[in-house]
Amino acid sequence: MVYFRDFNTSSLDLWVVYMTKDPDFQKHMTLRQRLNLGFMRIVETRGLSFAFPSQSIYVEGDPFRAKKPADSDSLTNQQPPASA
Repeated sequence: MVYFRDFNTSSLDLWVVYMTKDPDFQKHMTLRQRLNLGFMRIVETRGLSFAFPSQSIYVEGDPFRAKKPADSDSLTNQQPPASA
């Protein structure tokens, strides 16, 4: 069974459902891998490809420049606020 399951932010999700008769997990995973690689080959032979999500992070300023320490004199010479 194959279902067009969802519209997501960066994908159209297909859901492929199949059952295996053998309860052996290793055999199940081997079959699953073979099927998934087969799907990829079919897509590639048609000149198509899968899009993989990515993110870009932009940093403002020079991230390699050390920040200057706070002016310690300005912190020690502050007067307490006047009481009302």
